[in-house]
Amino acid sequence: MSGTPPRTSHAPPAERRSPPRQIRVLYVDDERAVAERGAAQLTRRDERFAVTIETAPESALERVRENPRQFDCVVSDYEMPTLDGLALLDAVRDAAPDLPFVLFPGTGGEELASEAISRGVTDYLPKESDTEQYAELAERVHEAATAARMDRQQRRYLAAIETAREGISVLNDDGEYVHVNEAYADLYGYEPAALHGEHWTVTYPDEDTAFVREEVLPTARREGYWQGFTTGLRADGTTFREDHVVATTDGGDLVCTVRNVTNLNDRAFEMKLPAIEAAPLGIAISDPDRADNPLVYVNDRFQELTGYDESEILGRNCRFLQGKGTDEAAVAELHAGIEAEERVSVELLNYRKDGTPFWNHVDVAPLYDDAGDLTHFVGFQQDVTERREREARVAADAAKLEALFENSPDMIEVLDSTGERRAVNRRLCEELGYEESTLLDRGVWETDRLTTAEEVRATLASLENGDRRRFEGEIERHDGSTFRVEIHLIRFDVDGERRFVAVLRDVTEQKRREETLRALYESTQSLMNASDRQMVADQAVETARSVLDRPLNTLWLYEDGALRPAATTAETREVFDGIPTYTGGESLTWEAFQNDEVAVYDDLAAEEERYNAETVVGSEITLPLGPYGVLTIGSRETNAFGEEETWRARLFARTVEAALAQTSREEELRAQRAELERQNDRLDAFAGVVSHDLRTPLNVADGYLELMAADVDDERIEKVRDALGRMDGIIEETLTLARQGRTVGEMKDVGVGELARQCWERVETGDATLDVESDRTLRGDRERLQHVFENLFRNAVEHGGDDVRVTVGALDDREGFYVADDGAGIPPDRRDAVLEPGHSTGGDGVGFGLAIVAEIVDAHGWTIEVTEGAAGGARFEILTA
Repeated sequence: MSGTPPRTSHAPPAERRSPPRQIRVLYVDDERAVAERGAAQLTRRDERFAVTIETAPESALERVRENPRQFDCVVSDYEMPTLDGLALLDAVRDAAPDLPFVLFPGTGGEELASEAISRGVTDYLPKESDTEQYAELAERVHEAATAARMDRQQRRYLAAIETAREGISVLNDDGEYVHVNEAYADLYGYEPAALHGEHWTVTYPDEDTAFVREEVLPTARREGYWQGFTTGLRADGTTFREDHVVATTDGGDLVCTVRNVTNLNDRAFEMKLPAIEAAPLGIAISDPDRADNPLVYVNDRFQELTGYDESEILGRNCRFLQGKGTDEAAVAELHAGIEAEERVSVELLNYRKDGTPFWNHVDVAPLYDDAGDLTHFVGFQQDVTERREREARVAADAAKLEALFENSPDMIEVLDSTGERRAVNRRLCEELGYEESTLLDRGVWETDRLTTAEEVRATLASLENGDRRRFEGEIERHDGSTFRVEIHLIRFDVDGERRFVAVLRDVTEQKRREETLRALYESTQSLMNASDRQMVADQAVETARSVLDRPLNTLWLYEDGALRPAATTAETREVFDGIPTYTGGESLTWEAFQNDEVAVYDDLAAEEERYNAETVVGSEITLPLGPYGVLTIGSRETNAFGEEETWRARLFARTVEAALAQTSREEELRAQRAELERQNDRLDAFAGVVSHDLRTPLNVADGYLELMAADVDDERIEKVRDALGRMDGIIEETLTLARQGRTVGEMKDVGVGELARQCWERVETGDATLDVESDRTLRGDRERLQHVFENLFRNAVEHGGDDVRVTVGALDDREGFYVADDGAGIPPDRRDAVLEPGHSTGGDGVGFGLAIVAEIVDAHGWTIEVTEGAAGGARFEILTA
């Protein structure tokens, strides 16, 4: 590569676009069904696979020996009757050392894999039951075959370079020689090894290095190819005229082809010099001095590109590659350039020998002799079909994107890094009321009330390429009105410049729905806190008026066989003279209540069964509230209720129904509680009378007993005293049982652990100990629950001894708590009886303590079970749900 050329030729980068080559696979497996499945899986995953099946390894080996190049890869099983996979591998290596061999065994492990690798297997992949393994097999076979093919090709290329008459060298990115053949080294008077690692400047005169740096190398890097005449510098300082071709490889290296043309006067030979066979694109040379400017030379790549042999090409004008799809304007441009003896570049639709079309990028340049006379034309051909198809796809996609951009129902704008608009779609212009030209080059903050220029620029600066961000804005229209939007922003870079696409979606209606649902939720809290049904009705009609924005509404409650108006709005009263009471099938309202089905009437006047023939209501929703009543919502307009509003009304009606159910239950409970309190008062009064009537004679007997004890020393007196004391205990326990009854007082949150500890302090427990293992909270009557714990503790101490250990804890698998001890326990056949009044298991008790516990538990709506504790003692489990 040296010197200032009188003429040069440039050609754009060329890429080989040959049809995909088959990958020929020899598949060896003694089980034909397995081999056929493997072959089918390979061809299904890549149509380039051409699979030959052999079930006998000897036959497979014979095929390889006959022609080692007929296959690109061998895939073999391991366990086969006559010859295993490793033996076949050894034999194949002897016959074809470079043929890839993939061992695909059904059995074997690391030992087999290690042995296969040591014997030169290309790849090892064990079989699995999943068919997805064949995707891995296909990939490995493809990689092995491709690598082998490239290795063979590289060796051929190196052999061709070494035997070529032309001088050929390879330069790396630093401009250093990494390879030179003998011919190249001889041209410059060096040994090949002496040039390795040297910079290209050693083969150029000092006055010509600037031309190489500024013209030759940039052109080759930019366009992929440079051709011309230069001056070479030998090791002894002499120079010579050289023909130079510089081509760029895919890896970025430069391939330089040089011929000494100092003493060449044969024009035809010099004409051939630019057409180097190693050039990575098709080259053809024509002779304009002959009729029809025929081709007189083509290189191998031209033949590969067109599918024609040299004998079918030479002597013909290159127009034989044209066909019915070739653009006449491009052909005319090419002819005009040739006629004017000017360099011309066009892209033509050409046709190969087999008729398949391809897009051909053609560069044609004139060649002149030293006298300046035209001698030939050289043409460089490059298959750009893939690029053209890609461009067509990109253009089609761009057209689709443009159509989507302009016709999208969303508002779209493209911003630069400063936040100014570079493009807007029609929807955005229409919604904001501006012309496109008015919005372009304006900052988005000028129409978004919720942001500033500083905030916009900071947000854009924080985004990396491909990052997305979502936020909300409030956009101001040209007329001053505003609406809420949700903005989706994404950054994408175009030609090194940052761009941002913002998609704006009007969420005004969405926000309104959210606010409505939020207000409905808040009203739900109010409804559920209502103390009675009338309060629920009043709040329901007010919510329908203010939240649902439907002032015409009325709520009827069902009482004594009739739907009676419970609440309505002032707007409704202004429209109607009075709100009727419905007692039977005389109205649509009663029908909806009776059927328990929501009814939507888009045109109430068209309903023959309407109650008021002269109604001013155009449309109506009738919403049953279960067994409690009906809510009607009306509008003066027909078809006023869409699906979404109907859904919200249904949702609201279910809330009202739940509130009415709750207040009804609470009213029933209050009534029951009042009645039970009256019964308890009567029972308490009765118990007091009985207690007084029993204690009066008992006190008389006790008094006489004390007088007798003062006068008489008789051991029977102490026995009588004990009997009277026991009778007094029976009276007290009976009175307690009667007063506890089956009712509870005010229900509150009660901490089980805290209450148990307090009750333990009130009971005589001696040396007994208490363990509290739960601090859970339950709702109950605290005063009554005190009696539960105190009686259970007394029972444990009385029957378990002074040193008994009592445990209070939460149930593991059910809702509730337990009280257990480590005493003697209660036999299974007596566990139900101990809860009955008067039953005693011994000691000084009168048998009412556990009965009182059972009564209080039952009054809470709970249940009690007697079982055995973990330590073997008694365990009382109170189930609260």
